[in-house]
Amino acid sequence: MVAQRIAPDAILASENYTTINLGDIDEDPDSTDGAWGIASTLGASSVRVSFGSPTANLTTGAGLQNFRVLIRKNVTGGFDADWSLNLWENGALVSTGIATGTTTSTAGEVVQGAWDASLLTAVSGVNVELRVVQTGGHTGNPGNRRYLEVGAIEWNADYTVASVTGTLAATLGAATLASAGAVDVDGTLARTLGAATLASAGTVDVVGTSAQTLDAATLASSGTVDVDGTASVTLGAATLASAGTVTDPVITGTLTATLGAATLSSAGAVDVVGTATPTLDAATLSSTGSVDVVGTTARTLDDATATSVGVVLVDGALARTLEPATLSSAGTVGDTTITGTFSATLDAATLASSGSVDVAGTLAVTLETATLSSVAAVDVVGSAAVTLDAATVASAAAAPVAGTLAVTLDAATLSSAGTVEADATGTLAATLDAVTAASAGQVAVVGSTAVTLADASV
Repeated sequence: MVAQRIAPDAILASENYTTINLGDIDEDPDSTDGAWGIASTLGASSVRVSFGSPTANLTTGAGLQNFRVLIRKNVTGGFDADWSLNLWENGALVSTGIATGTTTSTAGEVVQGAWDASLLTAVSGVNVELRVVQTGGHTGNPGNRRYLEVGAIEWNADYTVASVTGTLAATLGAATLASAGAVDVDGTLARTLGAATLASAGTVDVVGTSAQTLDAATLASSGTVDVDGTASVTLGAATLASAGTVTDPVITGTLTATLGAATLSSAGAVDVVGTATPTLDAATLSSTGSVDVVGTTARTLDDATATSVGVVLVDGALARTLEPATLSSAGTVGDTTITGTFSATLDAATLASSGSVDVAGTLAVTLETATLSSVAAVDVVGSAAVTLDAATVASAAAAPVAGTLAVTLDAATLSSAGTVEADATGTLAATLDAVTAASAGQVAVVGSTAVTLADASV
């Protein structure tokens, strides 16, 4: 239930007033402009007014709707003025005397009458009217007659916020959800937030079958987009700052998430659980920004940059593609606890400084035209097939492998202290075609191993 003050919007009828204007009686009875309707002294005075429409349907129930009126008798002495408040609707009387009384005041007093919206034909309250009428004090000895005058009128309406059970389309242009602001939607709906900013703990929470679009969205601090159900989520040019999160903690259906030109800075994260297809276009993961996926998932990051300790983590049966990816500083593409099948492709990847690609489980990993510089590493544990096409392993970069593995380096160059190392307890098959190992570059093998170097220079 929501309370709303509604002022009169028209004077529909008046009797025995010399002067009465809407501008004199439309203010709050507790804070008036001092103007009054002036009675003519020819008989009982009355005035009937209409009101603007409430925001939503009225709440029904005894005493929930309330008229308040500032009244007085026109002159001191003589008789007191009796009065009545009558409820009307669309020009017809609904209820006589919802409140009655007698006033002795010439300075003015506020009287009120409460009523039930169930009396109305239209619960919307669109046609509500009030008639303030004098019922006594205007007859008898002419010298003692007194007349009722009105100084202000208001209707304190109580309405009910609508509950959506069908299909909702909601658009918020340039919306800002600050502090704990939230947009919560439950049902079958389409929602668009244009240039939205979710600050502090601002939240967009979607439950059900939903399509949601946030254009140029900024999720700052702990701003969150939570999705549960069969949902489609698109963030265009999104920025997730600090601990901003796009997350689906308990998804039981299918989620498709697209972040165009997304920037995940500081501890910003994209977490997906379930059967999901997230896509990040031209994404930048800086500081501790991370993309974390658990379940049966396909993920694509186009033109992705993972800087500082930016991390891409996956768990489950997954396919991951990073196109023209750059992992700098301690940037990591990692899957620490994979139990299913993992396929990872990095096209034209550059792993600089301590950037690393860590994989564990049953894997197929391909790095095309990859460059591993400084202490960058490709680390593989488990039953894996690893291919580095036209790879350059520079400085102290290393490609260590352990387990039952097949490793192929085509047209590879190992310079300075670059190392291809297999510490295998099972079977390792390593093939290096047209390989150049310069300076302290090493090919080190331990275990039951077959190693072939074709056209190699060591």
